[in-house]
Amino acid sequence: MTGVTARQEVKMTDKAARTIPATAEEDLIKALRRIEGQARGIQAMIRAGRECDEVVQQLAAVRNAVDRVSHRVVAAKFRECLAEMEVPESVRPKVERGLAALAGLRT
Repeated sequence: MTGVTARQEVKMTDKAARTIPATAEEDLIKALRRIEGQARGIQAMIRAGRECDEVVQQLAAVRNAVDRVSHRVVAAKFRECLAEMEVPESVRPKVERGLAALAGLRT
């Protein structure tokens, strides 16, 4: 595809081949940008000679943020798959409770 950027090419791919549902993409990108900013902040802390415990605390915050994004990716894909299946509406709240419980298991 001449003159097509990688991002445009991804947009043109078959929906079934997408790993991230389009409905979740922008929110996930925003979250990843925040994580990127946190990581840059940690780099600045290290360069500035900040205390080890302060750096480790920020690293833990980044790890938790990455865990949350990972859960959101899995949950979004799971919801997309459910939407394509014949699942009774009465089951959907149970699925949402299950996803929330899984989110609570993050370490």
